[in-house]
Amino acid sequence: MSIFLIVLIAIVTALVLGSFYVWYLVRHSRNSTRKRKMVRTLAVMGSGGHTTEMCCVLENLSSAYKEFSFVIADTDQISQGKVEELAKFKENSRIEWIPRSREVGQSYITSVFTTLRAFYYSLAVVWRFSPDLVLTNGPGTCIPICLAAALFDIFRLRDTTIVFVESICRVQSLSLTGAILYFSGLADDEVRYEFRQVKKEDDNLEKLHRDLEKKGIQFKPKSVEEIYKEVAAEDTDNWANIRGPHENEDNSEYFKIHSSLSGQPPSHAASFARAAHPLDPQAQVADQQALAGLVELGFDEWTANLALLRTGNAGIEAAVTWIVERSNDSDFDSGSSDDEDEAEEGCEQPSDMGASQSTGEGAGPSNAVGFDVIKALAKNARTHKMVFVANMSLKMGAGKLAAQVGHACLAVYQKAVSTEEGRAGIQSWERMGAVKVVLKGESTEQLMELLKQAKEVGCSAYLVADAGYTQIPAGSRTVLGVFGPKEAVDSVCGQLKLL
Repeated sequence: MSIFLIVLIAIVTALVLGSFYVWYLVRHSRNSTRKRKMVRTLAVMGSGGHTTEMCCVLENLSSAYKEFSFVIADTDQISQGKVEELAKFKENSRIEWIPRSREVGQSYITSVFTTLRAFYYSLAVVWRFSPDLVLTNGPGTCIPICLAAALFDIFRLRDTTIVFVESICRVQSLSLTGAILYFSGLADDEVRYEFRQVKKEDDNLEKLHRDLEKKGIQFKPKSVEEIYKEVAAEDTDNWANIRGPHENEDNSEYFKIHSSLSGQPPSHAASFARAAHPLDPQAQVADQQALAGLVELGFDEWTANLALLRTGNAGIEAAVTWIVERSNDSDFDSGSSDDEDEAEEGCEQPSDMGASQSTGEGAGPSNAVGFDVIKALAKNARTHKMVFVANMSLKMGAGKLAAQVGHACLAVYQKAVSTEEGRAGIQSWERMGAVKVVLKGESTEQLMELLKQAKEVGCSAYLVADAGYTQIPAGSRTVLGVFGPKEAVDSVCGQLKLL
């Protein structure tokens, strides 16, 4: 009977502790972002390199981290001097000592008992200081400290966040301490230097530098910020009264085209469409009842008519599916604001704001050859690209087209940075100069098809719909923006020509 009671008590205890542990993991997986005016930080100092790395981290913390407790193993005489020197510059700081959980070369069996002894002392340290943050970077001394902080947090006696910073020397795999904290879920966050990705990018840049030197092209070892400052200092453009009109500006060609287009609806057909032949089959007509139903649902008449024709009048449900697959996800968000888009669409940009493809008379052949060489060499290092497909069937003016490309650029950028994969792609894209390319699109239907293909291959894409204040009717699809890996973007837009 006594054995049965012992087993029953053990099972109940395990279930209770397991429930609290699961609750701990669930609470800490929510990544609480609450702000504190002052963060009480408990930093676990290792020996040698661990202490040096932790000192670098602590020296760069913001002013919100004002109260510190430094934990050192009692046999670590090397770190004591470094920590005492650091504590002089930190207000409200203290130093705590606990027994070392495991000596170098100590067997794993005996280290269990020394770790339990260190855990006993860690309970007192964590309880007295009551930290908001436990910051550690890998020494074995941090295991009992993290266990003590997690234990108090499990029973809601303390509320502590545990952050583990992996040692900079671990470039292939996690350390033993990092693996324990990662797989047990005790650490709220783990910071690790992505050495392989950075090494690959550095190798690509080094190869690009060598190729440029072989071609006789010199490069400046300067940062992007320094180059921006040089360009800003040399910029002599007069931005006063940028919207015009200007005295020396000739708008006669634009007004001539605009007058010929006034009163005519925009053409959504492809520019190469041919006139119907008398012997051609009868053109298919959309089901008027289904068309009325789609318009009642909120779709514009042109899009609804095209969807019914492309689905063979299969019904409202098939037409809606066709439209959704070729539209932006945000077009169907209930919280989206059309007023903001309309306000932005009302502003036209001047036609002289972007002429990346223009060449002056003074541009010699040597400059063109040098540009081609740089462009060819940069392809090896470039991993992501951003392209814009303009709807040429709308016959927009240069200023109108520039404004629409600007809208597409902002929308695609915001869509990309909303995901972790997109943010990594944006960083790589910006490091290689943030190159943008504008291509020719033939029709509205082609842009909608390209949007569907871009979403299928995992690219970030956005199709701009104009508010209709100038030149074109409201709802016209003007520019498609696509961002993603170079191969994926080329598979969608690689067949199009430059604008």
